Amino acid sequence: MANFWQENGNAILVGVIMLVLGVILADPLRSLLKWLWKQLQSLGFGFQKRYYEALNSEHHRLEIIGTYSKGVQPPRLKEIFVSLRMHASVGGESKEDAPPISWEQIFDSHERRVVILGQPGAGKTTLLHYLVLVFTGHVSHPLRARLKSPLPMYARLRDLSLPEAPQTLLGLLEWPRTIKLERVPNGYFDRRLRNGNCVVLLDGLDEVLDRGEQERVVSLIETFVNEYARYGNWFIVTCRSAGWENQLSDFRTYTVREFDPDDVRRFIGVWYREVLRSEKLANQ
Repeated sequence: MANFWQENGNAILVGVIMLVLGVILADPLRSLLKWLWKQLQSLGFGFQKRYYEALNSEHHRLEIIGTYSKGVQPPRLKEIFVSLRMHASVGGESKEDAPPISWEQIFDSHERRVVILGQPGAGKTTLLHYLVLVFTGHVSHPLRARLKSPLPMYARLRDLSLPEAPQTLLGLLEWPRTIKLERVPNGYFDRRLRNGNCVVLLDGLDEVLDRGEQERVVSLIETFVNEYARYGNWFIVTCRSAGWENQLSDFRTYTVREFDPDDVRRFIGVWYREVLRSEKLANQ
């Protein structure tokens, strides 16, 4: 027994001391860990994952009003998206004689300020939803890797006219009602924009109907872009062709082409398959 204590006494004593210290420090240690976790969360630790999940939940289905029966969800956008083709525009006038380009080619230019024009229902908003899915990785597309996984930010410009809405574009982008999250880490979006490689998607300039309010929104966009363009971010605004008066004169403009017969057939086919799948799931 004496030999046992001689050989192991120091180790046992250290173990007892650590046990006592553990009991004494348990509550302060837990408090310290909780404080550290709150500090990490305030800096945005883990927020991007939650943010991407919220974006995908909000944008992953096709947005068409009044076409679905009760209990049947709208089709998944990634399954029915038909690639859009565009023409470069000058002052909102499409260059019809120029070869059309695919939607991803708008990211080929060094100029990162883009306006996408089109007729009602041409697919402008749908394209922005699809870009959200691409840049969050919900849809596999080589554009995401080519642009080095930029952070997407999406907002509807008409929401700036709501009485309860923030009075800045940055505020709108991080508004819980916009991103469908209760809390955003303080300064998170500003920090990410200043780090660069973000894609800001601003939908529906024409949906701001009041002329004076639209002028205010255009001013907010210009102020926002002037603040954050220097860091290498992308800015994409959509607007109906009829509502475009070259309000953002330093933006490149593209006009969405109407679907050709092959596009229409392809869209009907994939949409029909998706609706049948949704109905089958609803009836199970």
